[in-house]
Amino acid sequence: MKNILPYIKLDEEIDFEHISWYTNTHRGQPLAIYHAAEPGKPGHLVDGTKIPAGSGKDIPVLKGVQRAV
Repeated sequence: MKNILPYIKLDEEIDFEHISWYTNTHRGQPLAIYHAAEPGKPGHLVDGTKIPAGSGKDIPVLKGVQRAV
């Protein structure tokens, strides 16, 4: 089980060093994968009324300092 609570020292100082709810990453490790937008799927309401599908929006791939494509 991961430790998600900080350690409270006797002098009431809070130590966040041992919290492990996050995952460490390394240089070059992918953090996210970009997927192009796809057409939506039509749906329907409870009474059977059809709802047309919306179209997906492509967003620009993030670029900048410490980001790679």
